[in-house]
Amino acid sequence: MSLLGVDVGAGACVAAAYTPEGALLAQAQRDYHPILGAQGVRELDGHQVWAAVREAIAAVAEEVRADPVQALSVSSIGEALVPLGADGRIAGRILLDLGGQTRPYLEEVERQLGVERIYDLTRHLPGPLYWLPKLCWLRDKEPESWSRTLLYVSLSGLVCSLLGGSSASDYSLASSTMLLDAVRREWSRDMLAACRLPVEKLPRLAPAATPVGTVSPAVGREVGLSPRTRLLLGGHTHACQALGAGVVHSGMALYGLTSHASMMPTFQAVPLIPLMREHGLDTAFHVVPGLYTSRLHNPSGGLLLRWFRDQLAPLERRLAQRRGANPYDLLLSEMPEEPTDLLVLPHLAAATGRHDRAGGPASSGAVLGLTLGTTRGEIVRALLEGMTLYLAEGQHALERSGVRVTSFRSVGEGSRSDAWQQLTADVLGAPVERPVHAETAPLGAALLAAVGGGLDADLEGAAGAAVRVTRRYEPDASRHAIYRERLALYREVDPLLKPYLNRLRAKRRESA
Repeated sequence: MSLLGVDVGAGACVAAAYTPEGALLAQAQRDYHPILGAQGVRELDGHQVWAAVREAIAAVAEEVRADPVQALSVSSIGEALVPLGADGRIAGRILLDLGGQTRPYLEEVERQLGVERIYDLTRHLPGPLYWLPKLCWLRDKEPESWSRTLLYVSLSGLVCSLLGGSSASDYSLASSTMLLDAVRREWSRDMLAACRLPVEKLPRLAPAATPVGTVSPAVGREVGLSPRTRLLLGGHTHACQALGAGVVHSGMALYGLTSHASMMPTFQAVPLIPLMREHGLDTAFHVVPGLYTSRLHNPSGGLLLRWFRDQLAPLERRLAQRRGANPYDLLLSEMPEEPTDLLVLPHLAAATGRHDRAGGPASSGAVLGLTLGTTRGEIVRALLEGMTLYLAEGQHALERSGVRVTSFRSVGEGSRSDAWQQLTADVLGAPVERPVHAETAPLGAALLAAVGGGLDADLEGAAGAAVRVTRRYEPDASRHAIYRERLALYREVDPLLKPYLNRLRAKRRESA
């Protein structure tokens, strides 16, 4: 017997089968690519996504024929808006991003309700990736598509529906729409009225792990699943990542190190809402009942290392490729063990996930403190220090708002580096633990399937039994003291230089 977790993202889907104890049995990934249109529009072909999901599921099901899948659940990103027709089929392209075209709708809802009221209702500040402005745009700019769409759902809802179940949404995914009343746990009548949107076009709401059907016989034959395979309601990718990493108690936080860097604390008590709003910190539902999350996100993240590798170490990259080695391992091995004297403002890509009230997001970064004696390894370490200080500054804002983090679970490619993990613990001043699995969203979805299917009593117990930590990194007290001083300097210098960096970036664009 096995459990299947499927995670559907903006460019790929991953299916993975696990034993009830959390051991990975098989995994498959299939890629697809967003369609780039005019004015910053990014879309997905829903038929390509569904074909990729079917292939990934079929590949995994074939490998676990001796341990057939008993139950499955699907997690997905939250920003994707999927149109379904009255026949339950895909009624058009999946909308990911509208670029600047969402601005008039955000300004209108802010004028109608005010930012403070919007936050009090949804626990989110207005932003372009939420469903609300996209739905308004579709209603006004794509009336034919709007009229033929019976229901707008998430990627998770799409896959679950096409597998034979319901297209319902859990609360973690609904949190990313800017339409959920976070207190009543229902679609917000005030938000819908302010932007003239009908509630009938939104999916039914239910807790994650709710049974939503079984795999249809026709699809089951195609992908190798029994029609008795149970479908359980999944959740947001980030919440399922946290569950799959064992972040299921207040005070724990997920720390993601991929091409982006992110921090997602988990808390039980409702924090100081006015301070959360003041610091630009959103609040969303976890898939674990009674828990909430917030998310800090710096899209530079691991891209800082990629930039360094491609632009400042191209020869080493080519040599490593010829030898079949990892060029990142070489760069990280050059890092000194102690903190550098450099300060990096890591804004090579504009940050999201925390709304900056002091001059908008920076659009370029800086490396301060260079001398003729600065080594390449010091620059590499300084890049990681700067990225982590950015999130440490957010951690400070969380603590001021009543959310305290006592330990981190690290996931993603960067979590495999011992030196990077120790640096993270030293900067943040809290232990960092590395689970067995670097990619945890499919495991989190599989745990939802286990609990919803009656194999486990609750998600905390399921995660406790399935998630294993391979190593724990304790912060070094002396290095953390240095980084506390560096954080104070970072908080002073970052807003001071931000206007100048933005002006330099603007001039560069004008001359391009």
